[in-house]
Amino acid sequence: MIEELRGKTLHGAEILDVSYGREEVPQEIQDMGRKFGHELNTSTGLWFQASCKVKGKTYLADLRWTPDAGNECMIFRFIEGGRPYYIRRGIPLTMHSILKCIDDFAKGEQNGQG
Repeated sequence: MIEELRGKTLHGAEILDVSYGREEVPQEIQDMGRKFGHELNTSTGLWFQASCKVKGKTYLADLRWTPDAGNECMIFRFIEGGRPYYIRRGIPLTMHSILKCIDDFAKGEQNGQG
């Protein structure tokens, strides 16, 4: 399925690459999440990333569990560090979710909201 996404366009966002995986989340990080109100074993370690191009600029979308925000999708410019251009929280960790984030972000950019 990932290979089929390359080159796909979502409201002006061209998908350049998509990847996903699973990593071990240290117990101390999961414990930190409980301090923010997340249930025990909330993190699965699953993550999704996609690079895309919108209006000639390249962005990285990253969807994963974070101890302070739970499931969170953030979109950053590749050449800049720091502030995200888009944040969405409380969504499922799925390929569909990251594509929805990219689609929503691209709609906002196309409508001059970015």
